[in-house]
Amino acid sequence: MQRACAVFVLLLAMSAPGATRGASHEPRYKSEFTYDEQLLEKMIRMEAEMDKWETRMNEQLGQLTSLREHIDHLMKTEDSRLELIKEAYVESRNNLTALLSRADSQVQQLIEKIKKETATTPNILFKARRVKNETPSAGEIIVFEDVLYNHGSGYDRSSGVFIAPIGGTYLFTARLLSQSGGSVFFEINVNGSMNSNGALYGHQGHSYASADSVVRLLHGERVIIKSLYLNTIDNGSRLYGALASQSNEFTGVLLHV
Repeated sequence: MQRACAVFVLLLAMSAPGATRGASHEPRYKSEFTYDEQLLEKMIRMEAEMDKWETRMNEQLGQLTSLREHIDHLMKTEDSRLELIKEAYVESRNNLTALLSRADSQVQQLIEKIKKETATTPNILFKARRVKNETPSAGEIIVFEDVLYNHGSGYDRSSGVFIAPIGGTYLFTARLLSQSGGSVFFEINVNGSMNSNGALYGHQGHSYASADSVVRLLHGERVIIKSLYLNTIDNGSRLYGALASQSNEFTGVLLHV
């Protein structure tokens, strides 16, 4: 409305006598009223056009505002989605890392287990024969002085004592052969205690007394063959001392570490 008033005042000023026509010119209109009417009519049309343009601009501004709000909403929605995606990614990555860590640990444990189960057992093995004393007394260590092999150097041929080079499960066997009519009583002694024993009494001809033992030893523990009783060799009989297939023997082997 203020624009319309300003235009109207401007048009009135232009329509004043002498403002648009010189004194020496003839008027182009029949009367000043006709000129004013036409001028006012133009002003009204201009104001209408301006109103239309203002309406269109307001509509376009409204559309732009709506579009901007929609874009803002989409951006906020996308930010929320991105945040959710980021959180899900971080959680999945952490879960995957933990899963891989557990899998690595389980695989490592399995590898260690397989290594233990398939590890080569050290070659600890000995075999000795031919007793040093054919008439041992009660409590005496029976020494086998002819050593066929002694892998690991656990058996001492001078003392008859086996000392475990490493800890593990061992198998020991002893076989003693008496002369005809004699008796044999002995034990496999582990760290000072009887673990197994063998006996032979009142037989005819050469006969064996044997014993075996599976024991778990620690490094440095001792195993011996010990004679039992005062009359170990009854009636003056003796252990058979010949180096032949019937000879006395003491063996040991590491089964598992």
